[in-house]
Amino acid sequence: MRNTRYRSMFEINIAKALAEKGVTFEYESKKLTYIPKPRNYTPDFYIPHKELYIEAKGHLDKGCLLYTSDAADDS
Repeated sequence: MRNTRYRSMFEINIAKALAEKGVTFEYESKKLTYIPKPRNYTPDFYIPHKELYIEAKGHLDKGCLLYTSDAADDS
C-alpha cells in the first residue's frame, strides 16, 4: 500500500480499512471489457480470494450513471 499512488483520499481510506482488516487486495490491477462498444474499465480494488471487485465512487456524475446503466443491462 505504501508505494501505491491512489487517485483520491476516498480510495486511500478504503485501502487503509482493507489493510487494517488484513484483507489482501490489488489496486487497479484488472481491466474489464464490457459492451456495447466494447469498452474497457479498470475497477479500483480487486480482492483475489473472493474474486470481488470494488469501485470507489465518492461522487457520481452523468458518466458514472451511464457506465452503471450499461453494466446493469449486460447482466
